[in-house]
Amino acid sequence: MIRVRVSPLRLFTDPGRITQAQIARVGAEFLPRCEPYIPKKSGALIRSGSFTMDGQTGKIRWMVPYARLQSYLNHHRDGKRGSKWVMRAWAAVRRDVIRQVNRR
Repeated sequence: MIRVRVSPLRLFTDPGRITQAQIARVGAEFLPRCEPYIPKKSGALIRSGSFTMDGQTGKIRWMVPYARLQSYLNHHRDGKRGSKWVMRAWAAVRRDVIRQVNRR
């Protein structure tokens, strides 16, 4: 299992004005944008991704037992897919996700 915490203190310039709905939209925007980066054999790892709220933070999780192993040890890259997909996807789409969340 892999967990990613979505904290408003690190995402927005004025975190005091962030609503839970905006944090939820970060997860809703980011999760599908990770798909091109996640290793794919059967698609189970991609389908296991979920977003939940935990107080003022959100959590993105991939719940298959081998998610952590794939994240750190998958050295077989196929285009964008491969190890450390969460960090690479966030670096690539962070600005677009924040822009979309602030637009609504």
